[in-house]
Amino acid sequence: MLLRKYKSLRYHLAVQTQNLRDYLSVLWVYQRYMGSQKDRGQPIVHFELTQAKRYSRYLYLLIKFFLMNGHRVYIQMSLGDRYYFKKDSSTQYLFQEKDITFGHPPKNTTCLTFNDSNISLDYFGRSSRDKSYHIPIGQHPEMYFRGYWNEEIKETQPRNRSIIFIGSFEEKNYSQTDNENTFNVISRYPLYKQLNQHPAFLELCGEQELEDFLDSKQDHKLVILNCSKGTPICQSKIRAYLGRFEFFFAFPGVVMPLCHNIVEAMSAGCIPIMQSEYARVMKPTFAPDLNCLTFENLQDVNEKINTFLSLPQEKIEELRTNLTSLYQSQLTPQAIVANLVSGEYDKVYVLGEYHSVHYGWKE
Repeated sequence: MLLRKYKSLRYHLAVQTQNLRDYLSVLWVYQRYMGSQKDRGQPIVHFELTQAKRYSRYLYLLIKFFLMNGHRVYIQMSLGDRYYFKKDSSTQYLFQEKDITFGHPPKNTTCLTFNDSNISLDYFGRSSRDKSYHIPIGQHPEMYFRGYWNEEIKETQPRNRSIIFIGSFEEKNYSQTDNENTFNVISRYPLYKQLNQHPAFLELCGEQELEDFLDSKQDHKLVILNCSKGTPICQSKIRAYLGRFEFFFAFPGVVMPLCHNIVEAMSAGCIPIMQSEYARVMKPTFAPDLNCLTFENLQDVNEKINTFLSLPQEKIEELRTNLTSLYQSQLTPQAIVANLVSGEYDKVYVLGEYHSVHYGWKE
């Protein structure tokens, strides 16, 4: 009995010691950056948020977009929030960026400031302000941190006239009902099970199988590269593979329709196929048959797949032209920052995963 208690206490102390080491690591990073870098005449952005961790990866993306456009960023957040950002794999990049200071900007500094009064997680609510801006979802944070987000995709041969999706399908994650209850969007796993019945459905389990498919010259397929059943493809290769296909099937995320993979596909010129309700949730809203292709529900998705795979090449090129125009004008870091510094908006809405979903979707 005493031995079990001793072992339990020793384990508890070991866990707490490791947590303390992690916490001190964050504090060290904080002290390293506080005042260690001098301004070089860049425009300055100041973030002062009491619940920064609720914005999670989307706050990092917003900060990264400003850094990519030549700004210097000052951030005020609690040590607890800094600990969260340091531990999360999608936000730890924050502590590897240059031109960031944790603290106040110098006195009498002219800067663009975001705080609890002008930035909100109520992304899916009905805005009562005419002068409001919803920051579009971005690619995965690693794409911007590593510089993969806009690497040139060389099209040395015609695109495969198939539909591609690269991602995971864990039932426990992608059968949750948030999408259906809040947005009337079919969750990823039941949609995947329905598509499994389509004659063109082809499930692959790794990069080599995808290479073999592309080498085989097969087309008019619904290709699902299921990362849950094989080794995930490196982020550095994702856009290049997407750029080999005409279409992308836009499965929703875990608790909300919006998912980083749709922006990665758009950046590669891959035309999204999505449920019409998903298209309506997008900011900016997508236009069916103009810059995306849509289906309504589980009952018509397989029939619509047949229609999309039979589209004439002229229509495909028209869709891609419109899609590229939308992406370049609204969804690049440069376009987003241009909107934020324009002075046209007094309220900014930022995604926060389930924190934003909590507010609900109001038409």
